[in-house]
Amino acid sequence: MPVGKGEALDAALAFTAAFLGFAFLYHPMASTPLVPGIDGPYYVVQVRWLLTHGQMKYPDPPLAFYLMSVAALVLGDIFVAVEVTSALVTALAALPTYALIKRVTGSRIAAFASALAISLNPFVVRLSSDFMKNSMGLLWLALFLYFNARYIDRGSKADLFGLIASLVLTALTHILDYGVALLYATLGFLFARGEYRRRAAPGAAVALLSVLALVAAPFIVGGDIWKGFAFLEELAEEADIGFIRLDWLALSVGVSASLLIASFFVKESAVLSLLSASSGVIGLALNLPFIPPKWLFRFRLMTAVPLAHGVGVATAVVKEGYRPAVAALLLALVVTMGFGAYRVVRPSIPPLAYAELRAALEKLEEVGLKPVIPDTRLRYWAETLSDNVYKRAGDIGEPYATVALKTARRLPRGAPVFEGRFIIAAVPRAPSLKPPRP
Repeated sequence: MPVGKGEALDAALAFTAAFLGFAFLYHPMASTPLVPGIDGPYYVVQVRWLLTHGQMKYPDPPLAFYLMSVAALVLGDIFVAVEVTSALVTALAALPTYALIKRVTGSRIAAFASALAISLNPFVVRLSSDFMKNSMGLLWLALFLYFNARYIDRGSKADLFGLIASLVLTALTHILDYGVALLYATLGFLFARGEYRRRAAPGAAVALLSVLALVAAPFIVGGDIWKGFAFLEELAEEADIGFIRLDWLALSVGVSASLLIASFFVKESAVLSLLSASSGVIGLALNLPFIPPKWLFRFRLMTAVPLAHGVGVATAVVKEGYRPAVAALLLALVVTMGFGAYRVVRPSIPPLAYAELRAALEKLEEVGLKPVIPDTRLRYWAETLSDNVYKRAGDIGEPYATVALKTARRLPRGAPVFEGRFIIAAVPRAPSLKPPRP
């Protein structure tokens, strides 16, 4: 069946948004020779192990790493492959986001604005340059939301299959994206009425059954399902208000309030009202100040999803002639904050420190010492260079040397074996590096 002009235009707009999103997210990552973020080298380690050992070094949901491994085979550089895959897969979330907002609002301008907003915002700049699995999971989460909305709207078996498949892909990528998908499915059912509630029930049922399946077989997602239960346990025990970024909080509250208000006034589309109400509640839930601080920072980054919906809904509810101006103003605000987040896109150690770390590991190998690196941040970088890196001395027998950044609070004591501008390696006592005399 030939594609109509309207469908071709929709495809062109959606792919344009994805391309712009990729350029926006990849640009700051490409400005450094190292992978950015605290977790950046972790992805390099996992991909390197997949390519050399056929398995990941650490248990984790596998999908993101397999995609990065394919990219590494194509591009020939693991560092570049990790960055490109994160930016590209994240940016592709624009496609289902465009389709979702176009379907529930009927407005191409609203859909295009929403598709741009899913990538061109400060939350996703941080996600894609550091918490890359989480960022890549936005694609599958957006697909789930699209198919779930279509199923609620029309009840097609194809859409039911789509929402099941996309939920599985979400779980295989990151637990937080999966958790947000569960929230959307649950709230969609709770907020729906009449025939729409009946059609929202399968999505909620699939979500519940998927939790039971992952509890029964947690190895499928590298045990990540237990992180969800750990969060619920800490939430019940701890009520500590952590650091609050007022700009992010104001943006989140503004988005949520707009969506909740819109859900009461949107009458022409019950599915649009459901999406607005669900996104409004989730936007607030992700930013509750009494969430334990170590979780709250990550949760806030997922505000990107209700933010994208809010931009689309706010554009769609005004008169058609005002939509381009409203979309431009909203995107200008979001993109300006996104550019501001570029400053955090940098590796956790400078390139010169990485070069020194390589030299230190080579030196230790020459003199027969094994590297012990307690600092997780530095150890991940070392594991991009060698398989024989250890967390603590108890994991190995002597001889060994402790390796650390010179900026660490506690420097290794003993005889230095290597000392540079950034890296120091020392043994606890001067070893005999020469064989004893007969």
